[in-house]
Amino acid sequence: MPEKKRIFELDFLRGLALLAMCFDHFCFDCTLLPDGFPRLLTNNGSSIPGALFQFGNWFFHSTLRQIGHNVFATLFLLLAGIGCTLSHSIFRKAGRTALGAICITAVTGMITLLADLDVLIVFGILHSMTIAFLLYAILSKLRDNRWVYLAAGLLIVAVGIGIQWNEAPVCVVLTWDTVWRIALGTLSYGADWFPIFPTVGIVLVGAFLGKTLYSDRRSLLSDRPYRWARPICVLGRHSLWIYLLHQPLLAGMLFVFCVLFGAGR
Repeated sequence: MPEKKRIFELDFLRGLALLAMCFDHFCFDCTLLPDGFPRLLTNNGSSIPGALFQFGNWFFHSTLRQIGHNVFATLFLLLAGIGCTLSHSIFRKAGRTALGAICITAVTGMITLLADLDVLIVFGILHSMTIAFLLYAILSKLRDNRWVYLAAGLLIVAVGIGIQWNEAPVCVVLTWDTVWRIALGTLSYGADWFPIFPTVGIVLVGAFLGKTLYSDRRSLLSDRPYRWARPICVLGRHSLWIYLLHQPLLAGMLFVFCVLFGAGR
């Protein structure tokens, strides 16, 4: 079977968004360092692990992070929507993403219970992407028209703006009722929270872009990736696996680093 032809700029942009995500999550991990190494709070950043904690804490609560997080998350979602239009089996794509979302919730739930760290992901980006892929599949069966995707996407984004999802109160107690509200966007929960309104809409806008820009399934720039872009393209080709595995790898390496550099417990 011939190798599937890739559109290199999409892989590159997806890889770039993944790198930004890894950096963002690394800084979040740094903010949790005192939970495992309490002495970091008393050394005023005089050690390398202490400096990492201070930097992570500054960045994660900075305006720079807030803007960057929104930009790269939006880019990732738009690319996911473009990918819908290039997929030969959208239901298989949705199934893989749904399995990844379930694993993320299960693993973060176990960590929250066993390690007493509040890292549970109730409705993250993979959850919303699964809903978006299924909605795209339904719309494509009813009427495969790019303007339908744009109209549906903008409507969902508008609902998100209307319910003021970005100012939603934080959920204090998880129940079946609050989980639905977290999914819809009227309650927020956790750092990795991407509700249906407006997230699913952004993916559908991406589907419109895919139908508009890549109707012939060819790169807009070059048939082959530029040499300098190849390493980042490799990341973009394996986005789901990187999303699932990057956090335990980053957290594990950070923990080992702190032990080796005498953070103390």
